Amino acid sequence: MQNLRELPHFILTDNVNLRVSSLPGTPAVTRWQPVPHFGMTRPSLILISGEQWALSVDVGPATELMIAFGRALRRISSDGLYLLIRAAHAEIIRVHVTNDDAAELREIRIGLGYLTPGRTDVVISVDPGPKGDPSADWLAISELVIGPRQDIPLLRARAFHDLRVRNEINHFESVYDHKLFDGRKRQIQSATATRLASKNPKATVEPQPDISTMQPLDGEDVFHFAHRMLSHGIRGKAPNFHQRLADLAAHGDLRIASFCAGAAQVEAALIRSTDKPVHLTLVDINQGLLNQAAAAMPEHCTVQTVVQDVNSLSLGAEEFDVAIFVSGVHHVVELEHVWREIQNALRPGGEVWLIGEQVGKNGNRLDSEALTEANRVFRMLPERFRRNALTSEIDWEISNKDCAEATFEGIRSEDIESTLGRHFLPIDVYKRNCFLWRLTNQVYFDNYDLSREEDVQAAKSLVSAELDYFFSGGRPTELHGIYRRNG
Repeated sequence: MQNLRELPHFILTDNVNLRVSSLPGTPAVTRWQPVPHFGMTRPSLILISGEQWALSVDVGPATELMIAFGRALRRISSDGLYLLIRAAHAEIIRVHVTNDDAAELREIRIGLGYLTPGRTDVVISVDPGPKGDPSADWLAISELVIGPRQDIPLLRARAFHDLRVRNEINHFESVYDHKLFDGRKRQIQSATATRLASKNPKATVEPQPDISTMQPLDGEDVFHFAHRMLSHGIRGKAPNFHQRLADLAAHGDLRIASFCAGAAQVEAALIRSTDKPVHLTLVDINQGLLNQAAAAMPEHCTVQTVVQDVNSLSLGAEEFDVAIFVSGVHHVVELEHVWREIQNALRPGGEVWLIGEQVGKNGNRLDSEALTEANRVFRMLPERFRRNALTSEIDWEISNKDCAEATFEGIRSEDIESTLGRHFLPIDVYKRNCFLWRLTNQVYFDNYDLSREEDVQAAKSLVSAELDYFFSGGRPTELHGIYRRNG
C-alpha cells in the first residue's frame, strides 16, 4: 500500500501559505484568531465578506473535502452570510450561515470524485446574505482537509502539529505533579475487566459482586479507591504484566522499549518485578521527563533515552522483545506507521503491551449514551462533590470537550484497535470503565475526603452506577492488553 505521506492531500494549518483575495475597500483582518464561542483554544482561519481563498489540490475518484466552520463573531449581520465552495470553476455547495444556527460549529463532507482527476483549483469565498448586508459577516474555518476518503481521520489528526506538540510538552511538564499520579503504578495492579472477546457483557458476565463492605486503604484517594471497587465488581483480571515481565526476564537478555514514556512510573514498577538484567529504551518528546524516568529506574536496568516524536519513529529490525505503551497510544497520530515500525522492531514472538489505554471517542470524550448516564449520576451528588477544581464553580454536568483540538489527547482513540489488529494478534485483552474516570479525575478529585463515611458512600454510588451501566452493555473506554507480533 502506498505510504500515506505520499498521498495527495491538503491540510489547513496555521503555517499554510494562504492565497486570499479581497474586494476593494475590504478591511484588513487578523487572519488567525481563536473563536471563544467555539469552545476551543486553537485558532481558526478568518475570512470576511468579499474575500475568497484559492488553493490547488490533486483529486481522484475517492477524494473528499471536509470543512468545519461557523460564524466568527457572536452576532453577524441580520441576513447572515453565504459560504461558497467552487471547484473547477463550478459551484459545488452554498451554505447559509445565520445567527440562528443551532450549532456554533458545523461540519460538512463533500465528495469530489466526480471531478476530472488531476490538479484542480478549489475556491472558498464568503458573500453577504440574501439582503446583501456585509456588516460583521465574518466566517471562521476551524478545519479543512482534502484527500482520499479513507484517510480523512488521519489527515485531520495531522493538522496543527506544531501547536499540538508545544501544548503537549507544556501539559506534561506539570500534569504528573497532581496527587492522582502518586498512585499511578497501582493502576496496572488493580485494573480488571471483561474479556474483549465477549460479544455482550450483559449476556456473558455474572452478576457483580457486592462492593458495599469495601473500605479505602490507608492513604488511598478517590480515583484509586473507585477503580479498585470497579475491579472487584467486574470480576476477572487484567493481564498480569508484572508476572509476565518476570517470566520473560528469567530467560535472559530482555529488551524492552517504552514509547510515549513520559516519567515511566509504571515501567519502573514493572521492572522491579525481577532482579534479572533488563535493557530498557525510553522514547518521548520531553527530555525533562525522560531524565526523571532514567533516574528512577532500578540498578539492574540499563536505560537508553531517545528524544523523538513517536509519529516519526524509525527502528531497526528485531531490536526488542516487548514494546510498551502506558496510556500513550491515544496520543499518536501516525498509528499505521508506528505499528509497522514496531512489528518490524520486535523479535519473533515479540509482544506489544497496552496498559491503561483510552479507546473511546476521539478527544477523550464520552459517547452520547455514556455522557447522559454520567450526568444523571453526577447531578445526584451533593454540591460539594461537584465543585470544579479548574473553575471553582459548582458544575451541573461534566464537560465533554474535545481534548484533541489543541493537543494529541485522544487524537485517534477510535482507530487504535482496528489499526493495531492489522499487525498484531490479541493474546490477553481486557476492557473496562465507561465513565467512572470522568467523575473521579483531577477535576473532582479533591472534593473527596475518604476519612468521612459520606464521601466513601458517594464514591460507592458512582461505582455502582458504572457497574450497572457496564453490565447493561455500556461501551468501556479503558484497555489493558497483550498482543503478539503477527508474522
